[in-house]
This record gives sequence, C-alpha cells and structure tokens, in this order.
Amino acid sequence: MKTRTSLLIFYLAGSALVTGNVFAQDTNNQKDEKPLVPEAFISEPVYSDIELGIGYVADDAYFFGRYNGLQTEGAYLVGDIDAERYSEDGRFWNIRGTNLGLESRYLRMEGGKQGSHKFFLEWDELPNYRNNTGLTPFDGVGTDNLTLPSGFDIDTNLDANLNPFELQTKRERITAGASFVAKQRWLFDIDFSHENKQGVDAVGGAIIGPIGSLVQNTYTSILPEPIDQDTDLVNATLSYAGDAGQVDLTYHASFFNNNYNSLTWDNPFTTQSVTTGSMSLAPDNEFHQLSLTGGYSLPYRSRLTGVASMGRMTQNQNFQPYSVGGTVPANQSLDGEVWVLNGQLKLSSRPITKLRLNADLIYDERDNQTPVQNYSYIMLDGRSGGSVENNPYSYKNTRLNLDANYRFNAIVSLRGGYKYNAMERSNFNAGREDTDENTLFAKLKLKPHSTIDL
Repeated sequence: MKTRTSLLIFYLAGSALVTGNVFAQDTNNQKDEKPLVPEAFISEPVYSDIELGIGYVADDAYFFGRYNGLQTEGAYLVGDIDAERYSEDGRFWNIRGTNLGLESRYLRMEGGKQGSHKFFLEWDELPNYRNNTGLTPFDGVGTDNLTLPSGFDIDTNLDANLNPFELQTKRERITAGASFVAKQRWLFDIDFSHENKQGVDAVGGAIIGPIGSLVQNTYTSILPEPIDQDTDLVNATLSYAGDAGQVDLTYHASFFNNNYNSLTWDNPFTTQSVTTGSMSLAPDNEFHQLSLTGGYSLPYRSRLTGVASMGRMTQNQNFQPYSVGGTVPANQSLDGEVWVLNGQLKLSSRPITKLRLNADLIYDERDNQTPVQNYSYIMLDGRSGGSVENNPYSYKNTRLNLDANYRFNAIVSLRGGYKYNAMERSNFNAGREDTDENTLFAKLKLKPHSTIDL
C-alpha cells in the first residue's frame, strides 16, 4: 500500500527581538540594579521570525498538490518570513511571506508612517492541478489550433494516437497600493493589481452535418482549451470619518483581456462532411463603477446608512466568422454596453428598549444599451440557422421594507411590517413585463421555556 506524505528532513527556524539602541551594563553590578540606559530610551524594536528548511514529498500525489504545487515526488524549499519594525516617531515596515519555495507562494512588503501614509507591494501565486490522466488525439495542446495526426481514423487507430496531457492552470498576481491621511479625518486609498492566468482547461465543442436531425447528426468532443488571460483591477477610495457620520467615495475598474479569441479543431469523426470546427472564447471586457456610501448617527439611538453606485460594462470583441472560412457578421462586434444603477437607504432605530424599527428602500436598475442587430448564423459550423435578433434585457426594481419588533417580556414578542416590490422589464419575452407585489406580515413569538418556541 502506497502512502503519500510530506516529510520535513531539514529545518531551521530563527526568531529575534532586536532593539535600535544597544546599551552596556557593568557585569559587576548586582542583578537587581537598573541598566545604564533608562528603559524608556530603548526604542525601535525589530521582531523577525524566519523559517528555512527542506521538505520532501515521498510519492507522486497529484491531487495532494492541487493548490500548493506538491504534486510530484522530490525535495522542495520550505521558506516563511514574518518581520516587522516600529519606531517611536510612527514609522514602520513589515514583511510577511509564506510558502516561498512553492508555487503557492505569497509575499507582502509594507511600510510607512502611522497616521500619515502607507505603501505596500504584494505577490501571490495559486496553482490548480485538476487532472493528469487526460488523453487526446489532438496535436497543438496549449494553442488555439488543434490538429489531428496524418492518417488518423477514429475507428481504427484512435488508441495508437492518444497522447497524455494535464488539465492545470496557474494564477500570478502582483498588487501595489498606497494610503494617505491628507488631513485629520480624511483618508485616501489606492491600489492596482495585475493577474495573469495560464494553462490548459477543458471545453466542449460540437459540429453538425447538413443531413439528418439536430440530435442524430451532432458530434461532440472534449477539447483542451488554451488559457492565457490578463485581469487588471483598480480601486481608489476617499474616506471621511467624523464623530457622527462617515462617508466613502470609491472608484473601481476591471479590465479583462483574453489572449486567445477562438479555438479551432479538426473534426475527429471522419464520416462528417464538415472537417473543421471553431468556437469563440471568453471575450475582452471592461467594467467601471463609482459608488458613494455613508452613515450618520441620529437621536433616539437611530442610524441612517446609504449607498449609491453607478457602473458601466462594455464588450466590443470582434466577432468570429459564422463558420470556419465563412462570412463575418455585417456588424463587426456586439458593441455591448450596459449601465447599472443601485441605491439603498436604511434607517434603524431603537427609541425605547423594547422596540426596534427598521425602514429599507432599495433601487436596482439595469439599462442594457446594446444595439439590436440581425444575425444570419450557422449552427455548429454545419447548418444554416436562419435569421435572429439579439434581445437586450433591461429592468428597474424598487423595494420597500418596513418592520417593527416589540418585546413585551422575556417570553412574548410581536413583529410585523410591510413589503413592496415593483419590477419593470423591457425587451423581455416571458409573457409578463411589469409586476407589483404588496405584502403585510405579522409574527407572534412565545418562548415559555428555553427548549420550546411557538
């Protein structure tokens, strides 16, 4: 019976507390005498905890190493660090790193001055080893063009042409940011991150022939999908914190770029008249959002909070041809544009000890401004699907919640309220466009014993 274990065969650890000012003491003095330098003068302590060693994986264990990179037999470096320093004037720095010898390594460096400014730099990696038993007849795994070997025949020589490959991806992300205290009660935060994801995933592809029904004449393949994607995120926040109220103004942006636009493959089913299939992959897109959040304390133990945000999503990736070697849609891209608007205002109050009151107003709007266009598409690279128009979906949703809870004593409490939900839909072919819901509710709760509820 095989056992899959991780064995640490060599390990060193160090921990130190070092002061910024060193003093000497007469060794002839008694043990209970005070040091030559007053204790208050000893400042700027440095604390560090460093781990360094060698580990060993006794056997191949693919799923054991799915997220840490310990999937193969052999030695690996053990490396962790946690170090920090704080000075009397508020300046500081710290370094924290884990799994530095593995593919799941993490490192963060931070420094600045308390109450004034702070900077940080962060590196993060995460593997995902999903499966190492995959077999495929396709050449070109890891690219956007999958071909079959010369003379391939699925009925006679499939087994002879199967090649192993792994389903695995890896993310690498770097983040940098800073925060500044511009004035008393004001804080500005900004950070930027770039992430790259590479590897091979699995995706289903289908090809249909010109004769027979849709189900009878469709042949599918599980294809190795190439992954090479970049995601950039930007966050910037301006905050104010007062005695009674707080407010945050935040900008968020997301940029996604797929370095592979499509995947093309040879049809392994030789009885089909269509010899090559193609499919589009995840398109490039952007998202921008501006939001305002805040809260204010009112008399009678009341609190008013609110949030409002507006965002814009776009997707303008160029269309692929309807079929391999076929025509491209007359409109070059979707020209997708969606605006989202969200708002919430909530009032919570406890004017007396036994009574709690809540009022919540929520507004949610999705305005899809993607133009309506006509598409004469081809089904699965093999058959005309006719003509169709896209149907952009928009809606407006308004909700109001009012409730009160009164506790008479430790046994009896009464809760009740009102709910309103209105939905307006546009370009929606579901038979109903607008709905209004009104709900009244009441609840009496009795707890005569610690184990009994009614």
